[in-house]
Amino acid sequence: MLRLIVYALLAALAGTVTGVLVLYGSYLLSPEMGAISVEDALGFGTLIPMAGLLLCALLYTPGLMLLRRRRKSCEPASLFMLTSALLLNVPVFIGMLVAQRLGNTFFGLSEVSVFILAFVVTGLVFGRGFTAYCRRA
Repeated sequence: MLRLIVYALLAALAGTVTGVLVLYGSYLLSPEMGAISVEDALGFGTLIPMAGLLLCALLYTPGLMLLRRRRKSCEPASLFMLTSALLLNVPVFIGMLVAQRLGNTFFGLSEVSVFILAFVVTGLVFGRGFTAYCRRA
């Protein structure tokens, strides 16, 4: 089980790096947007890993365990990766888009898209780690 926690930490780190790189890349593509502030980088750098770890614990692990039990194996690995990246993230994506439309939770659709991309990467990495965990167990 400790190995699964390590995979969750690596997945959250990969999602965070992706989110910060996309944030920085958006600045490079459109400099009129303004420079990325330290507050932006620190905000993304703390929100994405915390939310990613919660997703790994509350959505990805139970969902992939159920999928493993129904399939009786962890094959193919791409199924587990895509399930955690896309299918299990659907409620999160819908919640973020609804929150963005209803109030001032996010600044705009671009910020929501950075979070969505970070969570997709988190799901991909955790799905791959889960298949490695499943094969060794």
